[in-house]
Amino acid sequence: MTDRETGRPVASRPVAERALWRDVDRLRAGDPREVAGFEVVGRLGAGGMGVVYLAEHPQLGTAALKLVREGATADTSFRERFRREVAVAERVRSPRVARVLGADADAEPPWLATAFIDGPTLQEAVAAEGPMSGDRLVALAVALADALAAIHRAKVVHRDLKPSNILLTAETPVVIDFGIASLREAPGLTQTGIAVGTPGWMAPEQVRARRTGPRADVFTWGLVVAFAASGKLPFGRGSADAVFYRIVHEAATLPDLPAPLDRLVREALTKDPRRRPGVAQLLAGLTEATQLTAAPSGTTVVGATLADRTAIVPTIVAMGWGVDALPARPGGVPRSVDPAPAEAPPRPEVAVPPVAPPRPEVAVPPAPPPRPEIAVPPAAVAPPDVVPAVPGVGPPQPADRTLHA
Repeated sequence: MTDRETGRPVASRPVAERALWRDVDRLRAGDPREVAGFEVVGRLGAGGMGVVYLAEHPQLGTAALKLVREGATADTSFRERFRREVAVAERVRSPRVARVLGADADAEPPWLATAFIDGPTLQEAVAAEGPMSGDRLVALAVALADALAAIHRAKVVHRDLKPSNILLTAETPVVIDFGIASLREAPGLTQTGIAVGTPGWMAPEQVRARRTGPRADVFTWGLVVAFAASGKLPFGRGSADAVFYRIVHEAATLPDLPAPLDRLVREALTKDPRRRPGVAQLLAGLTEATQLTAAPSGTTVVGATLADRTAIVPTIVAMGWGVDALPARPGGVPRSVDPAPAEAPPRPEVAVPPVAPPRPEVAVPPAPPPRPEIAVPPAAVAPPDVVPAVPGVGPPQPADRTLHA
């Protein structure tokens, strides 16, 4: 089976239809068919760290299975770092973060399985539908801050938050590729003193190859929100060196943003990480603008604590997000709607012999009319126990019923 537009081989129709948004390529000769109970059914992509497969597990469901490429494990410390980071990442629990399903640092090659999220990236959505605004932009900002809060609570730093690492579903934006820095910084992929990250989506301390903490994720949160509102990179395009210089020394170019996003994004893009707000401050600033008060039929109240404020995050996301946040497939069909099943080929026509002509009708003479009924007079009946009179004898007498010996 091949893609009609590109002509490249793709997975079988049943496999391809499991992913409405992601392209699923056919497996190659050297690809595994099973890994630790995961049935490998197709290829999702390949990168510097290895190959990503679409896989199915009878208990864990559909997964994005990542196999580390050969050579990445040359450093003896790699497996230990990978094992430690996976153990921490497995503790992250949030509907806005792709869950880690399993991993094995000692396998050859090492592998990591995360929940498969079928949706467009933020990058794709903005390219297809244009910038976001209003409640939808606020919902995106709140959802991403909430995802970072869950990641940071597990003592993990994402380090690579960018539009292509944010998938959109009909329910919520979802952050992927978090916390497993050993996969992005595997030996052979980086060198000592070289900045690790994606140009245009890095904090100043990352560009300078300095220690990176949770507030680097706050900086990239500001970049992503500004991009979603404008469709443009806040520090522009160009060579990596030129972009790095702007990140460290120049102010970002920001679009008009609604309050309180305008203030929070500017504060998030502060060069000095010590002066940036934390994720908790972002959430407090975002949720304080949504004043929910107690109603006679309800008990929802915005309290003063972060726990109270984050309790309304699902409400804010639901108010601004929905199926219409996803761009349409070619032809205008929403991506969230399952495609119509392929029509079955028409059955071959079967020759039917002609029907024999009807037999000519035979005239049947009408039945003769019924004969008329003839009235028959009732027969005369003599009265009982009376002997008829005999001429010359006298009137009739009752019969003598005496028995004679």
